[in-house]
Amino acid sequence: MKNGKARGRPSASDRGGIRKRGAAKKVDREGDLVMDGNTPQTRAKRGRGDSGRAGASSGTRSQTSSRALDAIQKAITSNSDSHQANIRQGSRTSNLEHVSVRGWKQSKAASNPDGGLESLIGFLEKKISTPDARNSARARITKSRVEGDALIVSIKPELLDRMLKINGFSFAGAPLTIEKCDDAESALLDQSVLSANGSTPSAADTKAKMTAFLAKRFDRENKLLNLSDLHNDPDLIAMGIFQSTSTESKFFPALMKVWELNLSLIFDSAAARRQAVESVSLRDNKLANLKMVTTLAQTFPDLKNLDLSNNDFKDAQSLLGWRHKFENLEFLDLSNNPFSADPTFKDTMLKWYLKLRVLNGIEVRTAEELAALKKSPIPVQAPYFRDEGCIAENFIRAFFSGYDNDRNGLLDSVYDNESTFTLNINTAAPRAHQADVAAWDAYIKNSRNLLRITHLTARMSRTHNGAEKIRKLWNSLPVTRHPDIAAHPQDWLIECYPIPGLVDPTGQSPTGVGGLLITVHGKYDEVGKGSKIDTRSFDRTFVLGPGGGAGGVRVINDILCCRAYGGNEAWAPEAEGAVQQAAQQAAPPQPTDQAAVPQQVAAPPATPEGYGMPGPGKNETQVQQEQLILQVMKQTGMTLQYSQLAISGNGWDLDKALQDVAKLKLTISVALADYDPIDHLNAIFSHPSTLSSVSQVSQSLGAYEDELDDDISGLVEDQVTSNAESVERIQAAKADLTDLFKKIDDVRDRASKTELAITEMTADIKQLDNAKKNLTLSMTALKRLQMLTTAYDQLRALSRTRQYRDCAQLLQAVIQLMAHFKSYRSIDQIALLSKNVADIQRELLEQVCEDFELAFAKGEVGLQRSTLSEGCLVMDALGDHARSRLVTWYCNFQLREYRQVFRNNEEAGSLDNISRRYAWFRRILKIYDEEYAPIFPAAWKVNEILANIFCEGTRDDFKGILSRSVRNGQTIDVNLLLSCLQETLEFEHSLERRFVTPARPSTDTFASSEAPVFGQAISEAFEPYLSVWVEAQDKQLAALIPKYRQQPVKPPDEEFDSHIVISSSTDLFNFYRHALQQCAKLSTGGSLADLAKVFAKYLDQYAQQVLLYYISERPTGHTPSKVANLEDLILVLNTADYCYTTCNQLEEKIKGRLDKALKQSVDLQSQADTFMGIASATVRGLVRRVEIELEPCWREMRNIPWSRLESVSDQSSYVGELLSKTQTKCSETLQLLHKQQYARAFADHTVELISNLFITNIFQSKPIAETGAEQMLLDAYALKTGLSSLLPSPAPAGFVKRVNNSFAKIEALLKTVQVQPSPPEALVQAYLVHIADQNNTNFRKILDMKGIRSRQEQNHLLELFQIHRASDRYASNLQQSNPMLTALQSTTTPTSTSVSQGLGLGSAAASIGATNLPSRFDASMLGSALISAAKDGVDRFGTPMSSSSGSMLPGGGGAASGAAGGATLTSASSTPNLVGSAAPNNPGAESSAAANLNENLKNIGKFFRRDLGGFGGRFGRSGDDG
Repeated sequence: MKNGKARGRPSASDRGGIRKRGAAKKVDREGDLVMDGNTPQTRAKRGRGDSGRAGASSGTRSQTSSRALDAIQKAITSNSDSHQANIRQGSRTSNLEHVSVRGWKQSKAASNPDGGLESLIGFLEKKISTPDARNSARARITKSRVEGDALIVSIKPELLDRMLKINGFSFAGAPLTIEKCDDAESALLDQSVLSANGSTPSAADTKAKMTAFLAKRFDRENKLLNLSDLHNDPDLIAMGIFQSTSTESKFFPALMKVWELNLSLIFDSAAARRQAVESVSLRDNKLANLKMVTTLAQTFPDLKNLDLSNNDFKDAQSLLGWRHKFENLEFLDLSNNPFSADPTFKDTMLKWYLKLRVLNGIEVRTAEELAALKKSPIPVQAPYFRDEGCIAENFIRAFFSGYDNDRNGLLDSVYDNESTFTLNINTAAPRAHQADVAAWDAYIKNSRNLLRITHLTARMSRTHNGAEKIRKLWNSLPVTRHPDIAAHPQDWLIECYPIPGLVDPTGQSPTGVGGLLITVHGKYDEVGKGSKIDTRSFDRTFVLGPGGGAGGVRVINDILCCRAYGGNEAWAPEAEGAVQQAAQQAAPPQPTDQAAVPQQVAAPPATPEGYGMPGPGKNETQVQQEQLILQVMKQTGMTLQYSQLAISGNGWDLDKALQDVAKLKLTISVALADYDPIDHLNAIFSHPSTLSSVSQVSQSLGAYEDELDDDISGLVEDQVTSNAESVERIQAAKADLTDLFKKIDDVRDRASKTELAITEMTADIKQLDNAKKNLTLSMTALKRLQMLTTAYDQLRALSRTRQYRDCAQLLQAVIQLMAHFKSYRSIDQIALLSKNVADIQRELLEQVCEDFELAFAKGEVGLQRSTLSEGCLVMDALGDHARSRLVTWYCNFQLREYRQVFRNNEEAGSLDNISRRYAWFRRILKIYDEEYAPIFPAAWKVNEILANIFCEGTRDDFKGILSRSVRNGQTIDVNLLLSCLQETLEFEHSLERRFVTPARPSTDTFASSEAPVFGQAISEAFEPYLSVWVEAQDKQLAALIPKYRQQPVKPPDEEFDSHIVISSSTDLFNFYRHALQQCAKLSTGGSLADLAKVFAKYLDQYAQQVLLYYISERPTGHTPSKVANLEDLILVLNTADYCYTTCNQLEEKIKGRLDKALKQSVDLQSQADTFMGIASATVRGLVRRVEIELEPCWREMRNIPWSRLESVSDQSSYVGELLSKTQTKCSETLQLLHKQQYARAFADHTVELISNLFITNIFQSKPIAETGAEQMLLDAYALKTGLSSLLPSPAPAGFVKRVNNSFAKIEALLKTVQVQPSPPEALVQAYLVHIADQNNTNFRKILDMKGIRSRQEQNHLLELFQIHRASDRYASNLQQSNPMLTALQSTTTPTSTSVSQGLGLGSAAASIGATNLPSRFDASMLGSALISAAKDGVDRFGTPMSSSSGSMLPGGGGAASGAAGGATLTSASSTPNLVGSAAPNNPGAESSAAANLNENLKNIGKFFRRDLGGFGGRFGRSGDDG
């Protein structure tokens, strides 16, 4: 694996089995590939050979400069094709052998991105290594470079023979030629680049020319190095730099080296050399990439301004070598480069250079944005250091000094046999820049890094308990030296927190004692055996408690974490940026006990050494007084003398002293209007001993007065200047406004002149346009006049011959043409023509009417049908007046006989002969259809007009008959009235069917649009007498409800479909539809409102006596009933949902037709809630089926000996069976629920059922041992996981959360039971954490579940419980009583009538709170239990009904499950005959019972609808889960 790490895995780009190196290519400053650059030896050599190192002597500089001259000469004259010039060729490589390798460019690996170079080097190193060499001892190629087709490698002399032996070996399919490079060949290679005259320039001459070139290009005052347009520089051209590509590529690295050599002679420090240049220009150099100038980033890493304009950088890849290089770069110019047009250009540069402000001359970041970037992502708060009596401060001062100098003495003073110490090493922590990584050999074997040490045994073995074990470990660790806290506070971050509840070592306090938690972050130097010193960072955490050690403290726990040195920037003050300063100024002052720790720990500068610490000659009282003075100094910032005066003047009372100082500061800092200098002086000099500071106070007041004078003068001057500037700005603005108004006036004048000129220019054109328009209008009028006169003559001729069809066409044309000449009637000829046209229209009207009268009078309609039909066309052309006259005449002609017979004859016109009226009119309509319909156009609707006139006359007749009967005192025969009304309604229905366009009937909703009823209905006459009709509808509905109840849920011959509803529901609403239409035609007032009340009454009865009847099984005799089957429950659920939706639509329809004043009287929401209550009961019936199926599983759980379990397994046997049955039953039900809301409700109730039954069975399985509780916890987790997948994947987040919440109470209960009773405090604390209540009875229930029956043991635990619950740690988090435990009963009373069991409800009150925990509901009682629950009511729904028998179920509360949101029904008793019936001799009781049942069903529906509304979408419509 080590080789794998060094080499990397083989990739597709490797050819011939050669593996590529995984590490990145490393190049030294000479440009050669470095093979062993990571070894310490190489680093040491490199460090010793660095000529630029600060502090080198002048002799060393001279030697370095001499060696560099040769390197520069070789760099300039070398003919190498390597990527970078080898500038430094020191003595380090003089003893290496050089070997040339050829033939590798013909190998398959040559197609790799690097040309196969890395693969070849790895191949050669492998071949020259000994077979038994480990990876660390493997032979390395020290340096390499490419010379044309040859790779020149440098190796140690002892490896030369092995290298030459692999000559001819095959590499990636190509043979290699390996030869030693002698000095002559090397010299030949180095002579390829000569000057123009063929001579080789000397190294000193080359350096001098480059130095002169740099001096000419460097602007020292502006710190600018101008390297632009190098190809056209005459000096460089004369040197022959650009005659060869190889020389050109090596020129820039050599130039940078000359720059470094010259600067090293001028500046002594590296920082000064780096700050000498802030700006570099490389513009106009035709650079396409950074291959030649990449060393600029090494020479000038702190560059601020860089000009790369007018080059040829095409993309970000060409600049990749300088990514993140210039950390302080503020100005960058890449204009006139192809890359500047790239859309990602700006974002890329901003990511690479975080301090960049100006890009291509445009500001891309403001100063505020840069300041914001400097801020930490999370604000660094001041360290929190709350010390009491300087205990933590004294401990820290003494500890690290003792740890560095006398570890054994430190152990003996503050550690004991109960102390714990752990050490862990973090090798992955960030390191500071240029920090060498020291070895961890002395630490790693004792490290307890929990991320690395995962085995429990190993973790425990690395925890050192007791002073002797700690001593052994400490003595094996290296010697350390920590920085002095007082001298170097910036290297420390120390925080201190008081912590309560530590174990009292004396055992006197059962609630524990107080202590301190101290965290220390800093660094230390590790002093090794040699001269090398390694610096590391550390984090150390102490838990201190009272003890008999030094200072009265002992170390309870000590955790030391060591890591590579990472600096102290994390807590260094950020005082540089303006934003940081503003933030500091705006931040609220920190409390005095939260000041920075270095100031807390370190004594003030004016404090004598050892002040506040025990020492020779100091008694305990003096030490305490000194510590109080130090606290005053730290919290007030006063000097030692003033602090001593303040505390001693207040009788050494720290609080009083701090209060006096605070008052004094407030008095000084706030200038009050009623300032009294006498009071102020008395406050300052409150004690005779303070008079010694009179002169100092006087000087301070004088200085403060001078400062105030200066501030006032400055403010006055600023105000005067500001006023003058304001006046000047106002005057300038007035002048600008004057100029602006002048310009506006000029523009207005020019616009007016322009408009006048354009009008003059276009006047002639407008005149010609008017002439053209008038001419066109005259020609059009003459043409129309000609057409009109011609048409008039033809029309008169046709009218004489009664050619009505042609007359109709010509008449339309004449009327249209005549309309154009209305404005010309002042002309005599036009007026005459208009009069003639009106005359011919009257003649045609009279002629057609005469033809109709003669034809009908003589009975010749059949003979003249064609003429009459064409005459209707003429009447159409004449307009609505002519058409209305003809139709009115026809209707009066047809109804003349009807009026004579039925209106003038009292016997024929009576209500008894109403059928004769309708029969007569039906005969008239039949005659019309057979004889007259072809004559009149269908659009005239002659038959409909005839029917309206008939209905209007008949209605007036009936009103007169009924009103006369009432006036004469006659009693209206109800049967006759209903018969007449019914027959009238049937007649109107027949008219509607005949004349109204039928709309598509809707059998399942009132939402479909309805066509308007037939106008002028006859039944309007019966409106004042509609109460009789409403009563008839009531009786008819009363007869329908028992009929619907007798029908089966689904006809036997009908196939089951999960989407259908019970047919009686659609029949009921169809009846409502027709009754509503009939009543609305007659009345929109009180009668319609009364009908709405009838509708509401029978909707309630349908819900109670039909739907509820279907899901209730009635036991007969001794035959038990069973739970309703699944298909019946699904159909009832669908029907309840359909009725809920349709109730709301029915209410809207009634209100839409009812008078505005009566709309508020109609409210069917309570009926809709009743149907929702049915839906809720149905869902719980579905859940009850699941409960019955799971009963054997719960029985198996109760039979397990939980008190004798010896070990735990994955899950108990009953869990798998329970989950399997639950999944089967639920999937069977869910696939039939077509609405997501009901599926979700069913799943929620199922989860609540199982969780609550699980708690019930836990309580019944007592006593439970700790192992049993642990096994139950695993079972609960398995159940929770299985129930989370009840709904199709992915399960809604809300459902998963509900499952987790339902099982949270189970986990809390089991975690409490799982705790062992010894020590007793553990059980009490676990109860207070998990159960979190103050109830003694509930705590005894836990003891009972654990099998703790001994009264003495219970009393002891109860006493501890009372002590702990009153402590500050728990009191604020405890509730009065946990509902889950409160509901648990220690005694059980078997019963079979709990609706919570009968319906499988999921509330805690139903499943836990009842007194019938071990019993199970008999399936035969489902229907009666549901009815009883609805009848009894619950507290959440309202006041329970008073039972006639005087018996109610105690505690029958919880009608709505708080968790599941539906109703949890609870029953006092079950009577099989309660469904839809009551005692016949007590109708009042029946009415009261039905009202209470209806009210409770409504409330159930309200809560069920409320919860379903959260599942997604409006209730009643399917929608996705929320």
